[in-house]
Amino acid sequence: MTARRFPPPWSVDERGAAFAVCDANGQALAYVYFEEERGRRSAAKLLTKDEARRIATNIAKLPQLTRGESPRPPTPEPRAEFVRGGVENWLAQKEAEEATSQRWTFGWAFIAALALIVVGIGIWVAR
Repeated sequence: MTARRFPPPWSVDERGAAFAVCDANGQALAYVYFEEERGRRSAAKLLTKDEARRIATNIAKLPQLTRGESPRPPTPEPRAEFVRGGVENWLAQKEAEEATSQRWTFGWAFIAALALIVVGIGIWVAR
């Protein structure tokens, strides 16, 4: 069997106004650009630094996903304030569940979009 072309683990390095996703050999695989100045970010439609970091981190997790490891962290135990009861606690629990659900929906949509990008890059490289 041949050696992998982009060996894991992949890492994320900040390089100026971008985060670079690099393989174990230091080869840059992807750049995710950001802009810290609000006006320029809005005009250029760039990501915030935090958004770019999170996306680059998720790209770096792709080798784990392809090995079949679950990207979802284990479900946390119910917190004590939710166990006690009450309308406020029930509302807080529902809000927390909704936020988690939205976060994972975005995460899976991102993974699907990223898979399409990777396939496109693969086709482009194959030419």
